[in-house]
Amino acid sequence: FGTAVTSLTPSITHTGAAIDPDTGAARDFTNPVTYTVIAADGTKRFYTVTVIVAPDTAKEITSFHLSCPEVTGAIDDLKHLITVYVPFGTAVTSLAPTITHTGASIIPLSSSVQDFSSPVTYTVTAADGSTLSYTVSVKIANALPTKLKILFVGNSITHHEPSPELGWYGDWGMAASSKENDYVHILISKLSDCFLSTSFAYQEETVVSWENNFSTSLYVFQDIINYCPDICIVRLGENVDEEYAKNNNYYSELTKLITFCIDSSTKVIVTGNFHPSFYKDSIQQSVALDNGWHYVDFKHIGADPANYAYGLFSDPAVASHPSDAGMKEMALSIYYKIQEILFNQ
Repeated sequence: FGTAVTSLTPSITHTGAAIDPDTGAARDFTNPVTYTVIAADGTKRFYTVTVIVAPDTAKEITSFHLSCPEVTGAIDDLKHLITVYVPFGTAVTSLAPTITHTGASIIPLSSSVQDFSSPVTYTVTAADGSTLSYTVSVKIANALPTKLKILFVGNSITHHEPSPELGWYGDWGMAASSKENDYVHILISKLSDCFLSTSFAYQEETVVSWENNFSTSLYVFQDIINYCPDICIVRLGENVDEEYAKNNNYYSELTKLITFCIDSSTKVIVTGNFHPSFYKDSIQQSVALDNGWHYVDFKHIGADPANYAYGLFSDPAVASHPSDAGMKEMALSIYYKIQEILFNQ
């Protein structure tokens, strides 16, 4: 399977004086090719050569997703098991997963309603007729608190007041077309839709002055001190000069900032930079993992030009911020990490 038959070079052994086409000559075998063997006495014999590509053997489930509630299953390719965690209170007797798979078909069909009170077996059939079965289990998460507080520690991507001199008139995450389309509000909306029994309060704190100067007193961020968040999302770094970070112990200073924002029970999520930076991303990831916190990589988001607001704003600094598409990608990445945290606590 997968062989390109448009330019194959066969090596042919024959009796006779000659063969046409000649051995070693590249041919297109999309359709049958006729070979003519010519004997020493001039007589000919014709052979029709047909190349048949073997059927694909691929037969894997690559994605298992529920839209209501918005959750994605964890796939164990070795054991052929899929585990889906859903919020407390979800009725699992009538769920319709969207399934992406290789192979020719899958039974039950994608988007068909199933009762997941017990594990359900899905069988994928490859083009060659072989099959592979997956066992899907839906697990209901424990009950969550009725209220959770989220603190967003960030920069202009999180919130920027109106700046007419830059052509920016919003009062939300810079370059988003509306408050509802910045990553903070997309995230809060999705969490509220998924965890129906929990209300989500949130607070935004921009720390651009700290990004530019680590010696900034953390007590200028007064609103943080008594907030005591259940979840703290640290989404910053774009304004930190890389050379400055290297020369001023970025690891230690970022750790101090985060520790200042949280208490002992806070779940912390640190993200990478929207503008990819190998050095800063590696430091931010290390700070997260070394402290038992969580890290969300943004490299794939910043690498896609469609996720920038280029062409939407005349000021290049504003245009270098995430577009609505970029904001949505960031929100989704953080959302799935919060799901993981809440479902496994």
